[in-house]
Amino acid sequence: MNFFKLRILLLLFVMAGVGAGSSLRACNLSDATFCGYGGPLLNPAFPADIMYCVTLCVGYGRTGVSKGADGDTRSIFFGWYSPTPLVVRAFTPASITSGRGFSNCTMTGANIGPQGNPFNTSATIIYIDPGYYGIPPCVTQPYGCVSSTALCGNLGQQCVTYRFQLSHIPDSMRVFGVEGGGNPIAGCYSDADLLVQDVGLGVTWGALEAKAMETAVQVQWETLLEANSDLFVVQRAKGTDFEDIGTVPAAGQSNQTRGYSFTDLAPVPGTNRYRILQLGRNGEQQYSPVIETVFNAPAGFALGSVGPNPATDFLNVGLYTERGETVVLAMYDTQGKAVVMQSITTVEGANGIRIDLDQVDAGVYFLSLQGNSGKLTRKVVVL
Repeated sequence: MNFFKLRILLLLFVMAGVGAGSSLRACNLSDATFCGYGGPLLNPAFPADIMYCVTLCVGYGRTGVSKGADGDTRSIFFGWYSPTPLVVRAFTPASITSGRGFSNCTMTGANIGPQGNPFNTSATIIYIDPGYYGIPPCVTQPYGCVSSTALCGNLGQQCVTYRFQLSHIPDSMRVFGVEGGGNPIAGCYSDADLLVQDVGLGVTWGALEAKAMETAVQVQWETLLEANSDLFVVQRAKGTDFEDIGTVPAAGQSNQTRGYSFTDLAPVPGTNRYRILQLGRNGEQQYSPVIETVFNAPAGFALGSVGPNPATDFLNVGLYTERGETVVLAMYDTQGKAVVMQSITTVEGANGIRIDLDQVDAGVYFLSLQGNSGKLTRKVVVL
């Protein structure tokens, strides 16, 4: 561990006990804004990482009795929170120069990792006024300006946009120390935090398309960015509402273009409208735009798509009938023994049938659907 980082770690314990009884600051013109996910990676060696952007503005000067940072901001802490280990791979800027009048007073950033009480962060980035160490010219000069100087008569604000490359999206992040008077857990508000950003679900949709095939419709979509994504639910319009027809696992975290697809084995004759529902790990959800295609269904009593084939856990069967009727569905092995046998009540038009294969051994089988309108067969393989 280098000397500078050691000094920072020692400083955390010292400052935690300073200024605990100080009064609330006005937080005049000081605020922080979450400005989004994405953008080029600072360290491309970790392509699955996520870029996180925060713009922090620190006010200085006076308006009546309300003042900005003045002499009350000597350190800024970005704290990240996550139930799983989180790493800040890289960040920018590497340092920040304090406000007007002190262009040569620079606060250098350092990645000091997770911190215990009073921060309890999963990862931490800190910028500190080097005056803490008695290093000229910042021995007594604060971050913004000193209220006793003429420069502080005019209200101003210094804004810096910070970008962080994170190993994954955290649950939240906080900014400590602004107007903290040397105490990093004091500051603008009673909760000692300048910003608490709940990150929740983030998704940026790319291209979406529904392609009609001979016996099915293939739904394809892209995401340009995913944050805390858990599952995609494919939905097809039914009247004025939508119904779930299948699911596809999501990437979780991604800052690059990812492609997904789902095959609707029993699309309805005519126009089919689809949308994708993304479910987040924290329960939030987001819908894609609606897409549509025209499907020309087989006539009479006909099989649609049967798949996946080869199958493992289940088999989806698309069946089209001109009228509703009772159909006997069976699966026979190569010796003619029925391993699946059930009656299906169909409706006019498209029917989607799911066959669970958890009790079916691996092998070659023949799928049979027998109704008043005829008999249909298809060879299937179970792995």
